Amino acid sequence: MSQINNINMQEDNDLKKVTELVLRNYKLFIFSIIVSIGLAFMINHFSVPVYKIAASVLIKENTEQGSSGGMNDFLNSSLFGKNQNFQNELWVFQSLPVFKNTVKNLNLSISYYQKKTFQEADIYTDAPFRILYSPLHVQPLGVKFFITFRKDGNFNIKAES
Repeated sequence: MSQINNINMQEDNDLKKVTELVLRNYKLFIFSIIVSIGLAFMINHFSVPVYKIAASVLIKENTEQGSSGGMNDFLNSSLFGKNQNFQNELWVFQSLPVFKNTVKNLNLSISYYQKKTFQEADIYTDAPFRILYSPLHVQPLGVKFFITFRKDGNFNIKAES
């Protein structure tokens, strides 16, 4: 019984020590909370947003094939070609021409950025110009082109690699 009282007294003493510590240094705690909130706001305001993207695909199955609905049909379905549409769609997703066409149609070979205060923001669809290039001509890779618009309607281009 005395051991339980001893533990309770130690907990009370620890609680008193913590409250005294907080009360003695309350200005430091308030200052650190304000600095932390300000720092979190600055990081969220000036960092480039990152988005998580997910997609799902609906694959139409051929329902014209007659099935008895038994367990054997489910277990042996891939052996007899009942999941053939699914397998075909997997091959389509894994084929290189599909990815090439996607990149070509979305114009992902060129990236457009706008320089802001502390970051470069991606302006994929909001660029005031479009870059057209010939795939038959050798193109520079990994080169940044800086375009500065002047007031007289002209612009300057500077390349950096």
